[in-house]
This record gives sequence, C-alpha cells and structure tokens, in this order.
Amino acid sequence: HASLDAIDWTCRFLEGGTKVYAFHTLNLRTWAMYQTLSKDKTLTTAQAHMLGVWKTRGIPHFLQLDNDAVFCGGYKTERVLGAFVRLCLFVGVELIFIPFKEPQHNYQVEQLNGLWGGSAFWKRHHFQSFHNVQHWTQKFIKWYMHDYTPPILEGHTPIQQQRTEHRPHLTHQMRQLIPDILPITAGRIHFIRRVQPDGSIRILNEIWPVSKWLMGRYVWATVTTHSRSLDIWYRRNSHTSWRLVKHVDYDLGETVHHRVQPFAHLHTMS
Repeated sequence: HASLDAIDWTCRFLEGGTKVYAFHTLNLRTWAMYQTLSKDKTLTTAQAHMLGVWKTRGIPHFLQLDNDAVFCGGYKTERVLGAFVRLCLFVGVELIFIPFKEPQHNYQVEQLNGLWGGSAFWKRHHFQSFHNVQHWTQKFIKWYMHDYTPPILEGHTPIQQQRTEHRPHLTHQMRQLIPDILPITAGRIHFIRRVQPDGSIRILNEIWPVSKWLMGRYVWATVTTHSRSLDIWYRRNSHTSWRLVKHVDYDLGETVHHRVQPFAHLHTMS
C-alpha cells in the first residue's frame, strides 16, 4: 500500500522567446496533480515545487523521476547527493530514478505534460505574458481535478479519488525543521538501470560492473545511506523472485544523520 508519485517538467515558449517551465507531480493512485509554473528550472524552483506538493497533496513513500541534473545533483562528481535528493531523504521520501533517456518509464506524468502543453490547453489559448499563462493554468488545474476522467480511473475524477487517500501533509511546523543546508539523512535511493553491453551500469556518475549476461536487461539498484551500501537486484520477470546480484560498501564521505521527528515515523501518522 505504499504511495507513489511521479515528477517531471516541461517547457513552452511565449511569443518573443520567453520560456515557461511547468513542474508537474502526479499521484499514481488518485491521478491528482500539482503544478508549479516558473521562468526557470533551477534547484530552488524544483525544491519549492516539492514542498508545495507535500503541503497540498501529501507526502508519498516513493517519488519516481528522471535523471535531470536539477534532480540528481549534476554529472560532474561521483556519488553526488544533490540538494533535491537530500531534501527527499530528510523528509523520508525514497526516490526512484528511471533509466537514462527512457521517458516511457515515467509515461504517466509525461502524459500530463502533454495534456497541459498540447491541444488540451496550450494550443487553445493565445498567451501574451507569463501572468496570462498563470491565470489560465488555474482554470486548467480546476478542470483537470474536478472534471477530467483519466481512463485508468474508470469514470471518476482525480478529486473524487483523492478523497479516498489519506497521506501525511507537510505542516508549517515541519517545514521549519528543514535546514537550508541539508545533511545526508538515513534512507534509501533507488535506480532502475539497463545493463550496458560491457555489463555495467551508471549510478551517480560512477560505473559499476554487474554482469555481461544481463546485457540489455533492467536491474534495480539501491543505495542505503545509513548502512553505506549499494545493492543491485535482478529478476527475470514479475513472476520470479528478486536475486541479489551485487552488494558493495558505498562510502559517502560525510556523516549520515538520523531522520528527525516527526519525519522519522511520518507514514505511521494518522
């Protein structure tokens, strides 16, 4: 019964070339959405979006996302745990990074991007300014939540489904506990990776040999910060059991902090 969200961003252009970025987070059970519009896609914007999601839509167990630099922390440093990753660890959300350059693994939120950025919204209106986009997007969100019936919900709307799910929400008091400079907190980070022809995978800018026998197959890798370990798992199909392929020490080079209350038992809260 673990809850799962997916996050992604998309970009559109106003006349004159001004960019409009839309960050979308989608609840993969209720199909409820949360959107942040911005003129940039900086770390600050991504973190503010995430805090808004947790305050408004609730905090999930897992968050699925791609390997964009704003999420993963960039491509220069090995074993980098960027500020977005650290924020999620601090709150207790386990990230699931999808395979590189395979957006189909996050197709649900990609479809939401297309709904907003395609004929259902963007192409229907003539936007003259960023403020104009913000105004009309509020109407889009209201339509999406209250009137739109995604095929998977079989005639129900996201707002109807949202009422059936109870998640902990980020309160003002909880927000005050999140420091500006985030430590590494005890938790797990997951990576779905396709094994390369040489039998390796890439995790946080580091190459790990797995097995040439698994070339072209997908593996599930988990970094556990508090045990400083990396585990790589494989299963042939959904009917077989997971098999541990590799277990290695994974030094992070800094102190790993315990999760503070109330985040330590967040998902046991009523």
